[in-house]
Amino acid sequence: IQNLQRFWRAGLALLFIFLAFAYGRASFEWVQASSQRGIGFSAVAWKSSPILTTMQNIPSETLVYTNIPEGVYFNGQHRSLRLPIYYEAVRQQVNPDFEAEIEYAKQRLASGQVVVLFFTQLGRQENPSEGELVHRLGLELLAAQPDGNLYISNVSTGQLLP
Repeated sequence: IQNLQRFWRAGLALLFIFLAFAYGRASFEWVQASSQRGIGFSAVAWKSSPILTTMQNIPSETLVYTNIPEGVYFNGQHRSLRLPIYYEAVRQQVNPDFEAEIEYAKQRLASGQVVVLFFTQLGRQENPSEGELVHRLGLELLAAQPDGNLYISNVSTGQLLP
């Protein structure tokens, strides 16, 4: 029995050494690159986003409808909500409240204290498209940047920028 235990211990030690050599270099390179470029919403692309820099000119109490609310939350000073979508990928079903969400967003946008931020490079494929949302929500382009576009309502009754 002691010989069997020694055999398993030696086998596990050899396996660990093999895995350390096999994956150690790749892991080290990944950790090094991640510390330089960041991961997820802390990545350099998010921290240096031109459209998020533009958002710094928008009052912090302004609500933001966006296709990536997590990105605005982690990198901005604004409350954010997801834009209405047709199809909920997580639940894999059509959003039954899509039309009501569009109407509610239009009403909020008309107040002038809400903007739409659509990420084009950092974003993910969305449904509906940016063009359709511009049409359905009655949006007017406020600022265009390489990584996204900022919109306001074309029937806004409020004052957004000072």
